[in-house]
Amino acid sequence: MFKRRGFTAIINDDLAETALTMVSLVIALLTGVVGYLYGLIFRLGSTWSIILGVVGFVGGLLLSLVIMSVLDAGVATVFVVFAEDPEAFAQAHPTLYGELVQAWAKIGYDPIRRNVTRI
Repeated sequence: MFKRRGFTAIINDDLAETALTMVSLVIALLTGVVGYLYGLIFRLGSTWSIILGVVGFVGGLLLSLVIMSVLDAGVATVFVVFAEDPEAFAQAHPTLYGELVQAWAKIGYDPIRRNVTRI
Protein backbone atom coordinates (compact mmCIF):
# COMPACT_ATOMS: atom_id res chain seq x y z
CA MET A 1 0.00 0.00 0.00
CA PHE A 2 2.74 2.47 0.95
CA LYS A 3 4.86 1.79 -2.11
CA ARG A 4 1.85 2.04 -4.44
CA ARG A 5 0.81 5.39 -2.98
CA GLY A 6 4.28 6.91 -2.80
CA PHE A 7 4.69 6.84 0.97
CA THR A 8 8.04 5.04 1.06
CA ALA A 9 9.93 8.33 1.17
CA ILE A 10 7.78 9.53 4.04
CA ILE A 11 8.25 6.30 5.97
CA ASN A 12 12.01 6.39 5.41
CA ASP A 13 12.12 9.94 6.71
CA ASP A 14 9.93 9.20 9.71
CA LEU A 15 12.08 10.22 12.61
CA ALA A 16 9.40 9.89 15.25
CA GLU A 17 10.69 6.59 16.60
CA THR A 18 14.26 7.90 16.84
CA ALA A 19 13.12 11.08 18.58
CA LEU A 20 10.98 9.16 21.05
CA THR A 21 13.86 6.79 21.82
CA MET A 22 16.12 9.75 22.49
CA VAL A 23 13.52 11.19 24.86
CA SER A 24 13.42 7.83 26.66
CA LEU A 25 17.19 7.90 27.08
CA VAL A 26 17.08 11.42 28.50
CA ILE A 27 14.37 10.37 30.94
CA ALA A 28 16.46 7.34 31.94
CA LEU A 29 19.53 9.51 32.52
CA LEU A 30 17.54 11.95 34.63
CA THR A 31 16.01 9.22 36.78
CA GLY A 32 19.43 7.62 37.17
CA VAL A 33 20.93 10.91 38.34
CA VAL A 34 18.04 11.45 40.75
CA GLY A 35 18.57 7.97 42.20
CA TYR A 36 22.30 8.58 42.58
CA LEU A 37 21.76 11.98 44.21
CA TYR A 38 19.18 10.46 46.55
CA GLY A 39 21.83 8.04 47.75
CA LEU A 40 24.33 10.86 48.27
CA ILE A 41 21.89 13.20 50.02
CA PHE A 42 20.78 10.57 52.50
CA ARG A 43 24.38 9.34 52.99
CA LEU A 44 23.69 5.77 52.00
CA GLY A 45 27.25 5.30 50.81
CA SER A 46 28.74 5.30 47.34
CA THR A 47 27.81 1.67 46.64
CA TRP A 48 24.13 2.25 47.40
CA SER A 49 24.21 5.53 45.48
CA ILE A 50 25.47 3.73 42.39
CA ILE A 51 22.91 0.95 42.82
CA LEU A 52 20.12 3.53 43.12
CA GLY A 53 21.43 5.31 40.05
CA VAL A 54 21.47 2.12 37.99
CA VAL A 55 18.01 1.09 39.20
CA GLY A 56 16.70 4.58 38.42
CA PHE A 57 18.23 4.46 34.94
CA VAL A 58 16.81 1.02 34.11
CA GLY A 59 13.41 1.80 35.62
CA GLY A 60 13.18 5.15 33.87
CA LEU A 61 14.22 3.61 30.57
CA LEU A 62 11.70 0.78 30.73
CA LEU A 63 8.78 2.94 31.80
CA SER A 64 9.50 5.68 29.28
CA LEU A 65 9.92 3.16 26.44
CA VAL A 66 6.46 1.77 27.19
CA ILE A 67 4.93 5.25 27.08
CA MET A 68 6.87 6.23 23.95
CA SER A 69 5.76 3.06 22.15
CA VAL A 70 2.16 4.22 22.56
CA LEU A 71 3.06 7.58 21.01
CA ASP A 72 4.93 5.85 18.18
CA ALA A 73 1.88 3.70 17.47
CA GLY A 74 -0.17 6.89 17.24
CA VAL A 75 2.21 8.31 14.64
CA ALA A 76 1.98 5.09 12.61
CA THR A 77 -1.81 5.23 12.87
CA VAL A 78 -1.88 8.73 11.42
CA PHE A 79 0.23 7.56 8.45
CA VAL A 80 -2.01 4.56 7.80
CA VAL A 81 -5.28 6.50 8.11
CA PHE A 82 -4.01 9.27 5.86
CA ALA A 83 -2.79 6.75 3.27
CA GLU A 84 -5.89 4.56 3.38
CA ASP A 85 -8.67 7.15 3.35
CA PRO A 86 -7.57 10.80 3.23
CA GLU A 87 -11.11 12.07 2.73
CA ALA A 88 -12.36 10.50 5.98
CA PHE A 89 -9.26 11.76 7.77
CA ALA A 90 -9.99 15.27 6.47
CA GLN A 91 -13.53 15.12 7.84
CA ALA A 92 -12.48 13.78 11.25
CA HIS A 93 -9.41 16.01 11.79
CA PRO A 94 -9.47 18.96 9.37
CA THR A 95 -6.69 20.94 11.06
CA LEU A 96 -4.26 18.03 11.18
CA TYR A 97 -5.23 17.08 7.64
CA GLY A 98 -4.38 20.57 6.41
CA GLU A 99 -1.00 20.50 8.13
CA LEU A 100 -0.20 17.09 6.64
CA VAL A 101 -1.25 18.14 3.16
CA GLN A 102 0.93 21.25 3.34
CA ALA A 103 3.93 19.29 4.60
CA TRP A 104 3.57 16.46 2.09
CA ALA A 105 2.89 18.84 -0.78
CA LYS A 106 6.52 19.91 -0.42
CA ILE A 107 7.60 16.49 -1.70
CA GLY A 108 4.87 16.44 -4.35
CA TYR A 109 2.38 14.02 -2.77
CA ASP A 110 -1.27 14.48 -3.69
CA PRO A 111 -3.47 12.67 -1.12
CA ILE A 112 -6.62 12.78 -3.23
CA ARG A 113 -5.02 11.37 -6.39
CA ARG A 114 -2.71 9.25 -4.19
CA ASN A 115 0.37 9.78 -6.28
CA VAL A 116 3.73 11.45 -6.07
CA THR A 117 4.61 13.99 -8.72
CA ARG A 118 8.18 14.52 -7.50
CA ILE A 119 10.46 13.43 -4.70
